[in-house]
Amino acid sequence: MVSQVQSWEQDAKLEKIAKLLWDERRLETPTVEDHRRLRREAEEILGPEDNLFRIDWVRATLSLPPLPALAVQI
Repeated sequence: MVSQVQSWEQDAKLEKIAKLLWDERRLETPTVEDHRRLRREAEEILGPEDNLFRIDWVRATLSLPPLPALAVQI
């Protein structure tokens, strides 16, 4: 993530991905369909050569959710 953050200003793709992340965070209650749409948009931006991973952060506990929740396929 650190190397990604350092190169955001240099890479237009990463700027677009960052915008998608901010757009998602602004949704009060994102649906599964929202997640699928955002993932499709990210895949269109990055192309097939890059891998995408989703990691949720639980603000209330300042932690990652329990492992079973991490295994959700979008």
